[in-house]
Amino acid sequence: MNQLITLAIVIAAGFLLYGLWRDRLKGSSSHRSWKGNVSGRLLQAVKGDRALAKRLLENARLKHPGKSNSWYIEKVIYDIERDGAGTSFRGR
Repeated sequence: MNQLITLAIVIAAGFLLYGLWRDRLKGSSSHRSWKGNVSGRLLQAVKGDRALAKRLLENARLKHPGKSNSWYIEKVIYDIERDGAGTSFRGR
């Protein structure tokens, strides 16, 4: 009975470690791909300023770790639209 419990713990730990390793691997590859891949909608929102778009994405990534690439893009676009950046009428 003791051996069965030990075996179950070892298997559970193995699954846990595999899941953590897979998530970390997935996170590092998405981190590499997002740096060079700026959404067309985001570029439009920042009026083509690729450097600004990358800075905003980096700040969102630091502030909200663990999200997907598309989540960061949507968040930055939402924040730009919410703050009214890019609108032609700013005086209120």
